[in-house]
Amino acid sequence: MLINGIEVQITRKFVKHLRLGIHPPDGRVRITAPWFVTNTQIKRLLVSKLSWIEEKQAAFRLRPPATVQAFVSGETHYVQGQAHQLKIIDSTSRARVFIEEPATLVMAVPATTSQSEREAILNAWYRCELKKRIAPFIDKWESTMQVQVLEWRIKKMKTRWGTCNAQARRIWLSLELAKKSDACLEYVVVHEMVHFFERHHNDRFKALMDGFLPGWRIDKNALNGSC
Repeated sequence: MLINGIEVQITRKFVKHLRLGIHPPDGRVRITAPWFVTNTQIKRLLVSKLSWIEEKQAAFRLRPPATVQAFVSGETHYVQGQAHQLKIIDSTSRARVFIEEPATLVMAVPATTSQSEREAILNAWYRCELKKRIAPFIDKWESTMQVQVLEWRIKKMKTRWGTCNAQARRIWLSLELAKKSDACLEYVVVHEMVHFFERHHNDRFKALMDGFLPGWRIDKNALNGSC
């Protein structure tokens, strides 16, 4: 069934109630319905839930892509939207991470450092670098929107680039954004701050995004690509 351009998979079973679910990885809409419920009734339910469905699907589109890495020399790791080749070098001093031209991400660690320890070291470096990049965007958009972010933090997230608590004026941003360009990072910051004015991804939310960041759709589309 197609409702307002949204494809819906319907399964009929011997159940008592309609069950509506949004499923990963792409936000597919599925309904389990009793045999006695008509298609008209199902359509009525879907129309009433369209805003909720679109919001859930948007959350899936914003989720960071899953990657599996071993944190060994030769791997590709992204920094600010640019691909870098990881180079592990032996060091007897304190572990450190730095950029070496051309496009090399160097991790100097003791030879006995485990994979999980290398991952933690790189994530700590990512976190530090990301903090430096977020702060100016927060300052910029607080002034532009005339709203204050009372707290913002970086968090490892499996399914979102960012989230916010509008009432508390709190924003959480994914650590994965350290790998993304400034344009993508700014889009997520603005996206979460606009939720201070509008909770849902509805027409008002889109109009606010258009007003504050006219090119946001380009950044949104790029976010899960090479941005």
